[in-house]
Amino acid sequence: MDKRGAEGMLARTVLDEINRRHSTQFRLGSRPRGGVNETWFLDGPGQERAVLKVDAGSLSHLHATAAVVDKLRARGYPTPRWLFVGQVESGQTYHVQEFVPGELAPIGAPATALGRQLIELVEFNAGFDPWPDRNLSSAVVSHFAACIADLQSAAPELRQVVDRYAHLSEQLGLTELPSGEFAHGDFHFYNILVHEGRVSAVVDVEACGSGTRAIDYGRLLRDTYFGADGNQEVRAMIKSTGEAVAGPEVLAFCTAAAAIDNLHWRVHCRPVKIPAMLPGFERLAIDLARSCA
Repeated sequence: MDKRGAEGMLARTVLDEINRRHSTQFRLGSRPRGGVNETWFLDGPGQERAVLKVDAGSLSHLHATAAVVDKLRARGYPTPRWLFVGQVESGQTYHVQEFVPGELAPIGAPATALGRQLIELVEFNAGFDPWPDRNLSSAVVSHFAACIADLQSAAPELRQVVDRYAHLSEQLGLTELPSGEFAHGDFHFYNILVHEGRVSAVVDVEACGSGTRAIDYGRLLRDTYFGADGNQEVRAMIKSTGEAVAGPEVLAFCTAAAAIDNLHWRVHCRPVKIPAMLPGFERLAIDLARSCA
C-alpha cells in the first residue's frame, strides 16, 4: 500500500471513532488541493461539510489552539470555527473544523486588491496577544539556526543558496525578535482561502503564538518570489508595511527564516521541485541583503 492509501486508512479509522464519540455521521471525502498534512474534507448528511486534520499536534496544544481560535473569531478574524478536538485510542490527535467555501489564494502573484486584504489581516491583530505563553519569536530564531545546520550537508548547488542566508543572518546580527502580539506563524498562500474576490478564511492556525507580525509578513514576502508573473506592486506593499513593524532588519530575518524553513521542508518532503525553485530562493536572499545594506 502506498503512503496515500495508508493515510486514507488512518483517516477512516480516526473518523469512525469521531463519529461514535461525537454522534456525527460524517463520511471521508477528498483532500484539499495543495494540502500537505493529513487533512480531509468530511461530508455529512444533507449539505453539511467539515474539515478533518489528523496528528496536527499534541492534545494539550490543540486544546490551547482551540481557545485561541475562539478569541480570534470573537474579534472578527476569519478563521474557521473548531467543532471537535480529541485523541483516539490508538494515539492520533485530531480536530474537526467548519467548512468555509473558497479557493487557494494565487501563489506569488495576488491581485493588488487581494494583497491589500492580506496586509489588513496581518494588521488586524497588531498588539493582540491571545497566547503569551507560546513564544513564537524565540522558536523562529532557533528553528532557523537548526535548519541552516542541517542543510550544510545538502548538495553543493543547494548549499550555496543556504550559505547566502547564513551570511545574511550574520550580517543582521539578530539574536532575538520582538514579541507580544499574535503571529499566525504559517501565513502563506496555501493557508488563505478566497471566495468571490474576498478572503473567506485563514486556516492552519496551529503554528500561531506570541511573536511579531513581521513573521507573517516574512512568509508573504517569501511567497511573492514564486509562482508565475509576480505582482511587483503587492511585493512592494508587503515589504514596506512589514518593515514598518520593527524595521527592515527584523523583516529581512523573518523572511530569511521563512525561506530556509520552506527549503528545509522541501529537502525532506518535496525535493523534486527544488531545482526549479532555487533561482527564486537566491533572488530573495540577494534582495534581502541589498535592503539591509
